[in-house]
Amino acid sequence: MVRNWAELPQELLQLCSQRLCPKNLSAFRAVCRSWQSAAVKERSDIPWLMLTDKNGIPWLEFFCLSCQQVHKKLLPETMANGYFSSRGWVLMTSRGREFHMLKNPMSRYSHTIKLPLWNKFP
Repeated sequence: MVRNWAELPQELLQLCSQRLCPKNLSAFRAVCRSWQSAAVKERSDIPWLMLTDKNGIPWLEFFCLSCQQVHKKLLPETMANGYFSSRGWVLMTSRGREFHMLKNPMSRYSHTIKLPLWNKFP
């Protein structure tokens, strides 16, 4: 019997990580290095549904189909006026054209790509 959780078989850890929703997968990776290395990469087969924007709230809400829960992601950029989503990426636009960006709030590092202002194109 294994006394140290870090010494669980990698195959078992991989099987467990395949069944987790993205939020729980992130917590699974944080346990220790062996669990992090055994965890599956980002899951793209389980979509999260972005819920409607509530004015003045600095986070986005997503509904996870696998765990049937609403998850909140704190994003300073949520004061955007438009949101469009595909494959984990969210295009955020502002009505006043102050910013346009692509953000992947589900990735481990919450990647952001700032886009050029559309009114600056020739």
